[in-house]
Amino acid sequence: IGLLLFKYNRKDNSLSLINITYPQGFRTDPKIVYTSSPGGAAEWLETAITKDVVTRSGSTSYTCKVSKKSGYAGNQFPKAIIILRSKAGREESQIVVKASVGVPTVAAAASTPSEPAGANSYVAGSESPDVITGVLSMQRQASAGTTSFMKLTVTAKGGSRISGLPAWLKADKAVGHATEAVEYTLSLDQNAKGFPTGPFPANGVTTFEIQNLSDAAKKVTVTVNVTEAAAP
Repeated sequence: IGLLLFKYNRKDNSLSLINITYPQGFRTDPKIVYTSSPGGAAEWLETAITKDVVTRSGSTSYTCKVSKKSGYAGNQFPKAIIILRSKAGREESQIVVKASVGVPTVAAAASTPSEPAGANSYVAGSESPDVITGVLSMQRQASAGTTSFMKLTVTAKGGSRISGLPAWLKADKAVGHATEAVEYTLSLDQNAKGFPTGPFPANGVTTFEIQNLSDAAKKVTVTVNVTEAAAP
């Protein structure tokens, strides 16, 4: 079994040509298997194989061209495995394709990001070239029944996912991929197990991740601070 790894260039929707040499009798109808594509909604690749030459030893050289599927308009690019098999089924080669997606960009929503107004905030890190950290500050309310939430806009080619939230910090959704920019609403549940008991501010009480849905290694680690309103 052979394994080749290469990346899809999202800037110009291109992939390099791959030259693979097989003995005669190798099938030229590759199968594409996706690690995640519910209902086939994220099948983003297509292949084309052309026969080049037949060598004196009886081997045939094929060029396998892999490219983004014509007309694919989705925002998910899950890892794919292209499988080529011999006609007898005893030989196999696998080509692993991973999209070259980036770290999500996270920012406070442009419109009404915090409730109560001004109580909650998000500050992105200063790393370069990719910002991979952030600090979310959420204000504890005097009444556990009072809503405290923060809206974040996450922009990611490939979709986004929130992972690792504690029981007391809720998100209105775990995954977003309909568009590159997705708004998430994070709210405090002061009655939930594990909610900080003080003293306040309680800085760095937990962390969670905002990941690229198409490559979880591309992520932002968010540190959470819990504050309280100043005494009147």
